This record gives sequence, C-alpha cells and structure tokens, in this order.
Amino acid sequence: MKVVMPYICGGFAAVVFAVGLVIHVSSFITNPPQPDSRLSILMAMASLVAFGTFVVIIAERSAQDAAVESKWTLRSWFRRARKPAVFQQIREATPRVARVAVTATMVYVFGNFFWCMYELREGQPTMGSSGPHLNNHGEYVRPISIDEYRRLVGVEMRLFSGHWIIFALVPAIYFFVTGPRMPPMNSNLAEHAPPS
Repeated sequence: MKVVMPYICGGFAAVVFAVGLVIHVSSFITNPPQPDSRLSILMAMASLVAFGTFVVIIAERSAQDAAVESKWTLRSWFRRARKPAVFQQIREATPRVARVAVTATMVYVFGNFFWCMYELREGQPTMGSSGPHLNNHGEYVRPISIDEYRRLVGVEMRLFSGHWIIFALVPAIYFFVTGPRMPPMNSNLAEHAPPS
C-alpha cells in the first residue's frame, strides 16, 4: 500500500491540475463556471487537499532530517531553519525541466493574480434583479453590460483557477517525478543511529 500511495496522491493532483487548467484556459474563451458554483468550491477543496498532502509528506521528511542530528545546538537549528535538508534533496531530485515548469507557472500565477485584481478593482460582477452590475463589499457600484459581466466573470474565474493550477502542479510533480528519485524516508536514520 505504501508503494501505491504516492501514485494515488500524484494521480489525484494530476487530475486536479488538468481540470483546473481546462477551466483556466476556457475562461479566456467561453463562459466559465461562476466562482461560487459547486465546481469551483470542489476544485478549491481538491487543490488544497492535493497541496496539503504534499506539505504533510515534506513535514514528515523534514522531521526525519531533524531526528538524524542527535546533537541540538542553536547553530544547527538556525542552519536547518534557513535551508532544511529536505528542500535541498527535493531540488537535487527534481529534473531541471520540472523546476523550470514550476517556476514559470509560479511567475504566471503571480502575474495573473495581480492582473485579475487590477481588472476587478471596481468590484465583482453580480447579476441582480436589476441586471448585471458591479458589487464592492455589498455596495452597488455601477451597472454593466452583459458582455462586460461575462468578461469579468471570466477574469474572476481566472483569479481562482490560477491558484488551483499551482497548488496541484507542485504535488503532481513531486509524487510522480521527484519523490521516486529521493532516498527512502528512513534511510538516513539507520546511518546515524547510536551504537547499541
């Protein structure tokens, strides 16, 4: 079961990444789902589960590395806090192409976030009884056309779906590419165990 678990986690993250990417790209072309729809809420939860699983695995590896150093000093604590060995292992085990893909995606998501926030600076598009309008924290801002409403809903969806992409891409690459190249979790403990 332990051998299959990374592939289950990686497969889940890959599916979340693929669906998020389809929604993100489609928001440029067609009417995307509303940000408060069930699909959007499900995708947000799924991306957090995928990324949360990755964080738990990394924390477990980091705790193992801390257990290897039997002598605790303030200096060793600062060294581990600045650059834990687990991050160095991940960097060394991840192929350059994957590192470039993650870095490029992070730069895109960062830029996408600020661009979308700029586009939505007046408020979020809302369909009320009087038609489409901008709503800023519950206050009516101004009426908008149906075309502007659709465009702004797409921008709002891109704001959310960009985060789903990065929160699913990182675990998918880790579980499928990086994790199998790393040493087993308890391999360092045997080397540094006190003699009996």
